[in-house]
Amino acid sequence: MIDLGIDVLNPIQWRCQNMDREMLAHDFGHKIAFYGGVDNQQTLAFGSVEDVRAEVRDNIRSLNRQGRYILAPCHNIQALSSPEKQCTKRATRLKPLNQCTEEVELGSFICLFVHSLLVYSQIHR
Repeated sequence: MIDLGIDVLNPIQWRCQNMDREMLAHDFGHKIAFYGGVDNQQTLAFGSVEDVRAEVRDNIRSLNRQGRYILAPCHNIQALSSPEKQCTKRATRLKPLNQCTEEVELGSFICLFVHSLLVYSQIHR
């Protein structure tokens, strides 16, 4: 598929067979970009905020070796994913990689996320 011109792989469901992040980055990271990878079926739905932070850090470390990683859920955001976890995902991404182990302040991100949802609901009535 890469030879046919595919330049982005989406979704990245790293819990599935043959979707290991390290292997994907090693074998294809110099040829394509990776989009997704934050597990919305387990981590975003049932994990803690710290689980989300850890997964974002792991994805950045493994999939962004060539600077070709777009942080996103592996599929559509599920109803079980709380706004807090979505904001954690974004806030962790916004920290410089060498600071990803530090605590992230979520208040302003949650407000921005909720505001975005309200605007979206007004536009799509």
